[in-house]
Amino acid sequence: MNRKKFFDVLPPKRIVIEKVEEKKSPKKIKKGLIFLLFLLIFFLFFSYFVLAKVKINIWPKTETLNFEERILLDVNASKTDFLNKIIPAKILEIEEEASQEFPASGEIEKEAEGKIRVYNKFNLPVTLKLGTRFQPANKEVIYFCSLSKFTIPAKGFIDIPVKACLVKSGEAEKYNIGPSKFSVPGLSGSELFFSVYGESTEPMKGGGSFSQITNDDLEKAKNILTEVLFSQLEESLRKKILTDSFFLKEATKKEILEVTPDSKVLSETEFFTLKEKGKLTTFSFQKSDLENFTKEIILAQIPKGMKFQAESLKIDFQPESIDLEKGKTILKCKFSAIIFPDINLAFLKENLRGKSLSESKRILENREDIIKAQISAFPFWLRKIPKDEKKIEILTNL
Repeated sequence: MNRKKFFDVLPPKRIVIEKVEEKKSPKKIKKGLIFLLFLLIFFLFFSYFVLAKVKINIWPKTETLNFEERILLDVNASKTDFLNKIIPAKILEIEEEASQEFPASGEIEKEAEGKIRVYNKFNLPVTLKLGTRFQPANKEVIYFCSLSKFTIPAKGFIDIPVKACLVKSGEAEKYNIGPSKFSVPGLSGSELFFSVYGESTEPMKGGGSFSQITNDDLEKAKNILTEVLFSQLEESLRKKILTDSFFLKEATKKEILEVTPDSKVLSETEFFTLKEKGKLTTFSFQKSDLENFTKEIILAQIPKGMKFQAESLKIDFQPESIDLEKGKTILKCKFSAIIFPDINLAFLKENLRGKSLSESKRILENREDIIKAQISAFPFWLRKIPKDEKKIEILTNL
């Protein structure tokens, strides 16, 4: 008999590992504080001796200089003459063409015209006078008249031109009739009435109301197109003039060289086209020439020890006299510019270095040529102007 063995199996015990914080020793804490203190001292030292910088803003005392001059623009001058106050100029010419379609406002009534073959069945020639009326075989009574005296041979015929006559206003169009037979009302009551008659093989045409060009139409068209052409010339001038150039509007001459309508006055048409050719002539001169001339004048007039601000320069000019034929124009010019003391910044730096910020500001504001001063320092605890001039920046504000 087999014996069975039995074993007791016990569950494993849970092992708990506790985290034990390592406490820093006082020696390590002390070393860290010393290192931080060293960094702080190094930063302060570096900031003071290396990064230290002072920025000084000064506002000099300013005044505005105003003066007037007369300058000659001359197309014959090749360069600016400061002594005689002459600036070179050139005459600029631009030509343009413009065309536009316009409606005709006139109205004319025309009579219908055509040809009639007049027959004579009588055994003798028959002569009829100018203006003989022919009446077509219509329900409505209308007449066509001969344009000349004529004779119809015996037992023969003759072709004559006729035109609508006795036409009431506004009724000309109804005379445009087709081929028809015609009687001669003037022969009514005589034996010739049935022997003389007319016949057309083609329609009468050309009768009615038609548009035509009036003199007023042409004049209005000229005025409108001239305005368009002049605007076109001015636009071409603006495109041609460079940004460094001036042109004198008052010295600009615009003229029409050619006017060409495609139809004459009283021509029968609903629309007509008008063409014009024009020319613009003006004075042109370089902006830089005038500015350089002005700067020379200012430099000659400002007191010694003063400078002027180029950005403040203002120039206003008007032509006083214009002679396009001779190529000369006199400009009346008004100039203005801000002038200020020429402060020696290098001397100012030398005078301020090493001084306290408060003393430096007092020195600056006590000067007669400075109305305001601001000093900013880096780092913020800096209390003196650095002795190194490279660490001093002075800015002039106007």
